[in-house]
Amino acid sequence: MPELVPPRYLTQTVLEAKDGMEVCATNNVVVYRGVGEQMGASHSERVDKALQRLCKRYDAKTVELSAKVLPPQFIRFLCKIAYGFYVSERGMFPLKDSPALAILKADRTDYSNWVGSRPTSAEGHASSLHRMSIEDIASGPGAGCEVVNISLFNKFGQTFQYTIVVRAPGWTERIEGT
Repeated sequence: MPELVPPRYLTQTVLEAKDGMEVCATNNVVVYRGVGEQMGASHSERVDKALQRLCKRYDAKTVELSAKVLPPQFIRFLCKIAYGFYVSERGMFPLKDSPALAILKADRTDYSNWVGSRPTSAEGHASSLHRMSIEDIASGPGAGCEVVNISLFNKFGQTFQYTIVVRAPGWTERIEGT
């Protein structure tokens, strides 16, 4: 799971419409039978044993594991969750006020302006697998907006926290390149 830069709309950074997403880091965490493990240079004993069993079962010499995170699909996935959660909690609003909906419909590809990682309160995170909340904040460009914070896989000991700008009235007028 990638760790992203904070959504650029929430910072003082001048926004420029660009394609793609900015990644700070990736997390080497393997979830095996409901337990999350931080993976270092060598695999844990339990994962090694599971891979050996797979090789034996399928008469293979090695097993190669990889996950590819594609920006458009991953970001749209987060936007879909955030937009649906927002509407279920606070109700409908003018569609033109939502950069998350514009990304979801593939009208925009400047993902880092609207979706990113941002520290949120860790209180209560370990008690639930996933957690979502809505926050009203002032954005970098000086206007108010509403974001959905999504925290994933908390029970596995490694949290992945994402912030999505769901509602920002007048956002298209406040950014460069639109």
